[in-house]
Amino acid sequence: MNKKEVHGGARLPILFAVLRFLRRSLPPITALLLVSTALLFAFHRFEDFLLADARFTVRVRGDLPGDASSLAIHGAAAGEAAQVRALFDADHGRSLYLIPLEQRRLQVRAIPWVRDASVARYWPNRVEVVVRRRKPVAYAQLPLASQKAGHRIMAVDEEGVLLDRSMAAGGDLPVLSGLRGDQTPHERALRVRLMMQVISDIGERARDVSVINVGQLDNVRLTVHLDEMLLVLVLGPDEFGQKLSQFFRYYSDIRTRVRSGAVIDLRIRDRATVIEEGREAPKDAQ
Repeated sequence: MNKKEVHGGARLPILFAVLRFLRRSLPPITALLLVSTALLFAFHRFEDFLLADARFTVRVRGDLPGDASSLAIHGAAAGEAAQVRALFDADHGRSLYLIPLEQRRLQVRAIPWVRDASVARYWPNRVEVVVRRRKPVAYAQLPLASQKAGHRIMAVDEEGVLLDRSMAAGGDLPVLSGLRGDQTPHERALRVRLMMQVISDIGERARDVSVINVGQLDNVRLTVHLDEMLLVLVLGPDEFGQKLSQFFRYYSDIRTRVRSGAVIDLRIRDRATVIEEGREAPKDAQ
């Protein structure tokens, strides 16, 4: 688009020449009023040009074969991009000048899987959306509100936002319990960060952990899978790696004396105390 087209035609230079003449020939106040009126008129003519010229028309969808969309979406998968595109459906056939960029950006950011987004316009008729997706860091076991037992699985990101589990499909993520749907994202985020601290502290031992329970921030519990048994280890609020190493030092001595499902308290240094018996005997203890 050349400069002549931007300013709406060849008559504008003539208008500016007239304005310069009036400014030199008339009293200052009169000239100011005339110049202001003329500028306002020029602005409206230019605005009419932006609204009416077909070159500025945005096409969100292709109504006819071969129609190209003016909307580009970056950072989203195919199904997700369709969800973003639907938010701009009302802008189809509208002038680029009228697209409410901030309103659309807020609408895109309101999509649960979107962490952040930017929306920009590029003349003559292009809109670009850049999306930053939320990244799941764990599978969350959420208790079912309508039942006394059972749970549903969702994904959760570092900010405590619950996501569809499909977003974590194929990911080797830890399983986290102690989260609830009625908690605020901030409350869940505290527990997610605690989980990440636990994983960092225990290092390679994380491969033996089935579930990390952070329902109580001051009393982390790990469910470990060893020798076809599930054991619950009570670690307290800190020193997770040290306490888990302590457990494995004792495990060879206690493995034939505990049952699957047993709860073992490791909060006291150099001691492993069974505080709840398991429900079934391990195979090597039968």
